[in-house]
Amino acid sequence: MMPPPALASGEKSKARDILDAIRAVERIEREGRTATTEERQTLARFGGFGAVALSLFPDPVTGRYKDATWERLGGELKSLLSPEDYDSAKRTTFNAFYTSPTVIAAMHQALARIGVAEHATILEPGCGTGNFLGHAPEGTRFIGVELDRTTGRIAHALHPDHDIRIENFRDTKLPENGIDAVIGNVPFADVRLDYRGQKLALHDFFFAKSIDALKPGGVLGLVTSHFTLDKQNAAIREYLAERADFLGAIRLPSDAFKREGTRVVTDVVFLRKRAPGEPARHADPRWLETAPLDIEGAEVPINRYFLDHPEMVLGTYSRKDRLYDAGYSLASNGDLADQLREAIGRLPERAPPPVIRTQQPPSSAFTPPPPIPHITEGSLFTGEDNIIRQVEGGRSEPVTYHGVLLKADGTPQARKIAALIGLRDQARRVLQSQNEGWPEGNREEARRALNAAYDRFVAAHGPINKTTFTTARDGGVIRRMPNLVKFREDPDAMLVMSLEDYDEVTGKAAKAAILKKDVVRWAS
Repeated sequence: MMPPPALASGEKSKARDILDAIRAVERIEREGRTATTEERQTLARFGGFGAVALSLFPDPVTGRYKDATWERLGGELKSLLSPEDYDSAKRTTFNAFYTSPTVIAAMHQALARIGVAEHATILEPGCGTGNFLGHAPEGTRFIGVELDRTTGRIAHALHPDHDIRIENFRDTKLPENGIDAVIGNVPFADVRLDYRGQKLALHDFFFAKSIDALKPGGVLGLVTSHFTLDKQNAAIREYLAERADFLGAIRLPSDAFKREGTRVVTDVVFLRKRAPGEPARHADPRWLETAPLDIEGAEVPINRYFLDHPEMVLGTYSRKDRLYDAGYSLASNGDLADQLREAIGRLPERAPPPVIRTQQPPSSAFTPPPPIPHITEGSLFTGEDNIIRQVEGGRSEPVTYHGVLLKADGTPQARKIAALIGLRDQARRVLQSQNEGWPEGNREEARRALNAAYDRFVAAHGPINKTTFTTARDGGVIRRMPNLVKFREDPDAMLVMSLEDYDEVTGKAAKAAILKKDVVRWAS
């Protein structure tokens, strides 16, 4: 595992790290290769837009920047990103705060204690650049979901062997009862989403959808606003309690994520999904309730779990430096790493759920779901009229190349792009078959279809990552990847490129593991 790089502390240094990371991912995608060690360090220093949003983007009312330096940095950002990616970054800035490495490492230790399976399939909703993924034990397989395109592209470059989805978590398709564990830091914003007949706050939506994706015995550890546990309306806690056991929670001090750009009271909540009919075994049934606590002369509702277990509160309640008039802050009162280690030791220790191997029904008894094209912002797809289109700003726009409208049965370039779109969708279906635990015969059928599509492409066009080198007039070398022209704009281009291992010296390609065997471990 690559050690985390030192993050910048000043706002302008953070902004320059963001710009450096964007340049790096643009270069990696343009050249169609994996990141070098140095580039991985550059990408890992991308701390998200949230910490610098009020400076790096112009004031939404006046359209002005704070000063000339910020105007220059903001102009650089705008020049580096497409209009769609720039708008995507602006939309997600105010909940794009990352988690400190100290907390991430502690949460992985906590999941190991409460019982995460070996070779687990782990969901990270709102994955950012994949910081939790980067600290995960060897052998685990991640599904990371990220809304912002730039951040998701960096996650792709840092973690090409995992399932990184650049899409809204609201829309992502997850195998219900099929995930071993959930870990992450859910976004917090004044947004409400529909979920199974309820209107849920954004962070509550992430909890509800995540717990429903867990298999029985699966465990969850999520960082969330303290309002999840402290709010007097217990509807989301009751929803979770009907499905999972509450294993405990750790309340973090307000400055736990200060270096990442935010000061807010957060909790790490741990849950375990129950099997149908299994009785509830909450660590403290009173976690559903709140009670007033006097904090410097003001009564503030606090979850009864923390009133009953003050040792799980890693700080001192205060009314100073609070974000909301009716709220509170939590001042640090010790070394956070040591406090987290002690708090994790108080969580219940459980063995991972046993791997129960049952006889799979014959393939004929299982009907795979119909193929669904994986389409999100920036995706290329073939319309019913055979015209190749691209999602731009939520709209379907016909694609032209050198002034020619591209049709799947048209020019050689258009047919090549249509074939790459097919490879992308077949690769996604192979991953779907493994993430959802389809029977072996159906998984093999999906893999055979992907192999057939890959073989047809190579026979017609050569390796996906075919690379040519020519000498420029100035003596430099021009590197081209003719098979990936235009398709590199697709957010899943890296997935398609990873279907083979290409040797630029010999010009030969070998099929990658996904074409030969299951790459997602799934226990039924």
